[in-house]
Amino acid sequence: MSDVIVPGGGVVQPTAPVTPQPTSDTSLPPGVPPAGNPPKAGDPGYKPELQAPIDTTPTEVVVDEEALNASGNAVLDIALNTFVTITGCTVADMQRATGNALEYQDVNLIDKTFLRERFGKHADQAYQLAVASIEHAKNEAKAEETKQKQATTKAINAAHTAAGGEAAWKQAVSVFNSSASDNIKAAVKSLMNDGNVQAGTELLLSTVRNGGMLPNVNPQLNGGSAAPSAGGALSADQFKTELAALRKEAGSSSLETGPQAAKFNQLVARRQAGKNAGL
Repeated sequence: MSDVIVPGGGVVQPTAPVTPQPTSDTSLPPGVPPAGNPPKAGDPGYKPELQAPIDTTPTEVVVDEEALNASGNAVLDIALNTFVTITGCTVADMQRATGNALEYQDVNLIDKTFLRERFGKHADQAYQLAVASIEHAKNEAKAEETKQKQATTKAINAAHTAAGGEAAWKQAVSVFNSSASDNIKAAVKSLMNDGNVQAGTELLLSTVRNGGMLPNVNPQLNGGSAAPSAGGALSADQFKTELAALRKEAGSSSLETGPQAAKFNQLVARRQAGKNAGL
């Protein structure tokens, strides 16, 4: 091989290419690759116990106590409580997913998109529980409606019986509405609204009968005697006696606006009925 002539008369001898050598890290044990090449199974010096452990501790789920036993149905609540404990489902989650469905009693309004976003792999279970909750609420509402209808029917039948029949009751109500004083009407309304239908019915009938507006077709209302029953007309002396007893019962409370107001209004109405009857 000929020499390379360099301008100026010098001669440079050709040299072989230099292969870069890796810089050894004297801080590493023999056989351990330098940083950037982590050891793997099969490499010299690989020791599994030296690798970073994987944290397998489960994430703690905070349970919303208000979300437990949410339906009041023992069987359904077992499933709901398990779901709440596993997923951390909250009352707010329940309301968002089923709010519209509960309001309109329609399972098609359950927010499926939210359930998928919130519960992931548990979304199907969440949906089934939501459907069960809506159906339970619908059944509860239907049962309450039936109960209310039965109570109303019972009250109407009792009023008809006390008046001597449906026609007599309608006549009594018509006369009462057109001729009774505002105080008496308020007393009857208060009794009815408080669920004391029997007392309200008796007061209404005694008002129209003792005022000479209707024939007394049901003498049992006044026990078949001149002495009035609990809902009958009062003479002046009887009114004073019962008013004194009511004042004692009320104590320092006002009769006009306190908890005894309904009873006071009833006494006033009964006394008015007594005046109308000439007592």
